[in-house]
Amino acid sequence: MTALDNERKLLCKINVAFVPLMMLIQFFQFSDRGTLANAVAMGIFQDTHMTQSEFSWASALVFIGNLAFQLPNAYFMHKLPIAKYLGFTVILWGILEGCIALVNNFEQLAALRFLLGMAEGSGNPALALVISTLYRRSEQPVINAIMHFSNAIATILGGLISYGISQMNQVAGLSAWKWCMILYGIATVVVGIACFIFMPDTPYSKWLRLTDHERLITEERARDNATVHSHTIKKQHVLEALREPRLYCYTLIGFMIMTQNGCMVTFSTQIIVTMGYSKAASLLIAGSRGVSDAFYLIIGIYACRRWLGQCLTAACACLLCMISALLLMAIPQDLPKLAGIYLFTGALVPVLMISSISSNVAGYSKKITYFTFMVGSFGIGNFCGPLMLVEGQKPQYVAGLASYASFQLISALLFLYIRATMKRVNDARDRMMKVPEKHEHQETVDMTDVENVNFRYRL
Repeated sequence: MTALDNERKLLCKINVAFVPLMMLIQFFQFSDRGTLANAVAMGIFQDTHMTQSEFSWASALVFIGNLAFQLPNAYFMHKLPIAKYLGFTVILWGILEGCIALVNNFEQLAALRFLLGMAEGSGNPALALVISTLYRRSEQPVINAIMHFSNAIATILGGLISYGISQMNQVAGLSAWKWCMILYGIATVVVGIACFIFMPDTPYSKWLRLTDHERLITEERARDNATVHSHTIKKQHVLEALREPRLYCYTLIGFMIMTQNGCMVTFSTQIIVTMGYSKAASLLIAGSRGVSDAFYLIIGIYACRRWLGQCLTAACACLLCMISALLLMAIPQDLPKLAGIYLFTGALVPVLMISSISSNVAGYSKKITYFTFMVGSFGIGNFCGPLMLVEGQKPQYVAGLASYASFQLISALLFLYIRATMKRVNDARDRMMKVPEKHEHQETVDMTDVENVNFRYRL
């Protein structure tokens, strides 16, 4: 067997051990957040006596909980085995999801949604950290896309599953939306247990069953992905991250792209209902949006690897999101308005942003700092997004949708700025005539992208 064949065999082992669990965790994280939107068509307003304003707050509080947990989450990711920690939090959020079936009013729902957001706060940064540990930098955009492909699957199947559960109304005396919370909660707990026991979180995990030759390949891969697990919080690496304008550009992008995403997750079903469709039909149509998400992920990652790179592809995706917001705002007819929903590429932009951070930020503490800011910005954006749609502006929501369009344009420009700064550093390092000696055991040295002058950014 050639060296390439041996590495492919190793990569297959990693994929079999990690990818199914990664996809299940992402599937249920996305589904658990979306159950509240689907519960609208199952009678949650009548059972809890919520107003539209309270529903918006209940939807948004999960993201505030997510944001509130990011500093503790950064500490725990440093100190604890990632797979055990992630498995525990997945079990916890499954339990909290099931408990939502017990609520009778807005106050109880709000408290549980906040706690659910805290429990889910570990999901994306922990998975992104494991991906950056297990995979080469060239492989990470595809793996991140596969992870978020689960969101598209959740959107498609979520509509179908919710439609099926809606037929369970008053089974055992429970409303359909309560069955939705219970069934999703049970399934999430099962996935959490599997993650706790079986997920590999280091390149040398026992679940990969590496041969001696595969360990040598793993060492070479570790040099490439520039991520060395460390239980020590390195203050100089954190401070280096805080001094970089790139960190704040990513943070602004995360906030701005997620405002529109928060709107689509929370209000897409209601927007479709206003077009004259029945509540049951709206669930199916909202679910079909997952097909467009999957399409954009496939096309976007292909364009990223073949032609444009991460930042240019992300900028183009932001412009499509801008067009989506403008169509929803400007088109009065109901049927053409669906084009605004289907043009939304919200699944692609976060994938490219996560991949850009994962492949271009080296140093364990520095990478966790970036991921903490990223997830925090996602939470704030998802929280603010639904609140920007003022009820008095129904059904056009001109101010909110115009803001989304402006944010997407600014995000595209920031991606171009990030690309330009990284290219400038690459060019400067390429002009260096003398290449410093590589550390004898570079795969075990926790260096940042600034400290390691052999590091090249992936544009």
